[in-house]
Amino acid sequence: MHRILNNTCVILIVILCLGNRAEACSCVELPQPAVAFEQVNYVFSGTVVAIDTIYSGGIWVTLEVDTSWKGVEQDTARLWTADNSAVCGYPFEADSSYLIYGRVYEDSIETNICERTRPLSQAVADLFYLNNLTGFESPQLNLPLVIELEQNFPNPFNPSTTFVYQINKAANIKIRVFNLLGRQVRTLLDEAQTPGIYSSNWDGLDEDGVQQPSGIYFYTVSDQVITEARRMILAR
Repeated sequence: MHRILNNTCVILIVILCLGNRAEACSCVELPQPAVAFEQVNYVFSGTVVAIDTIYSGGIWVTLEVDTSWKGVEQDTARLWTADNSAVCGYPFEADSSYLIYGRVYEDSIETNICERTRPLSQAVADLFYLNNLTGFESPQLNLPLVIELEQNFPNPFNPSTTFVYQINKAANIKIRVFNLLGRQVRTLLDEAQTPGIYSSNWDGLDEDGVQQPSGIYFYTVSDQVITEARRMILAR
């Protein structure tokens, strides 16, 4: 009987340990920039100047604010996040620049990996939306190697959709749409562009103005060196 009880205790301890080990942050799909902007209290970009561990389970991050689209009026901002990604903490790095989506936390700001907070260099679609909304100029970006292509929005869509891309050098840019069989449906752009952030729109029509059926399509942005592609869904 004593051995049975001991075995039972061992089993229970193992189960508890495995249960704790299985804990992890679980986020739903991140909202599009327009939705995220309405959901939070603060939206701003800045560079991390200090990271302080105040107590086990959380850290305070101080940023030098570059541009504020919502909520932040000071030159510096202090925010809280959990101390590791397993509990949804955002992995900030010193001297790096970020776009912050934050909520009210006591007298400060809180963010986590379930918000749209991200490195500034990966915030092309967000900056495009925010700058159109407010008329502000984009902060200086660490541009990607050649092309950064964002997911179209809305997606699925009907009748039209928009996507944003960024290039870091002057090049002749081609934007094309293909169907699931790999057949080219439409050329949206074929012209020289300078470095910067751009947007393009597809209205669901082919080259002859014929409405395309519901289904999966691919859009590509390419220069002479590289091609970036993403999938989109037309749902009529």
